[in-house]
Amino acid sequence: MGKTRVDSVNGQVALHEALANKIMPPDGVELTDLEVIVFDEFIEALPVDQWDSQSIRMAARLAKMEVYFDYLVSRLEDEGSVITNDRGTPISNPMHSAVTTTWSTVKMMRSTLGITASQRTPERGKLKARRDAEKAIRATKPKPGERPSLLAV
Repeated sequence: MGKTRVDSVNGQVALHEALANKIMPPDGVELTDLEVIVFDEFIEALPVDQWDSQSIRMAARLAKMEVYFDYLVSRLEDEGSVITNDRGTPISNPMHSAVTTTWSTVKMMRSTLGITASQRTPERGKLKARRDAEKAIRATKPKPGERPSLLAV
């Protein structure tokens, strides 16, 4: 999929068309309300034209992993780093391993999608221009139940 310059008329038209349809989680991947919020944050991290069906599916799975990671960290904070086993011996909480493994998976998925900070740095200026253009267009779109303004175009 080729990239279109956002500072051209054709680029602006293509961007408007792409933003007309919000990227939704794929069929077959059920997300909770919290996971949908995280999914939307991932989708907004890259320009709309960089998302294909497999990347969208991975972003949905990543949203699930991020929420699960937060749950594990919260549980580790509640239980503490050291717990007592059945024999009364203090041991390292096994949740450390679950947190570490889940974080490793999250990092790998973020890297695969190209949404880590280091991956965005080389094209930060171009990417920022695309995201700023997308945000400007989103801001002019009417909210549900609102009448569109003729001046917003």
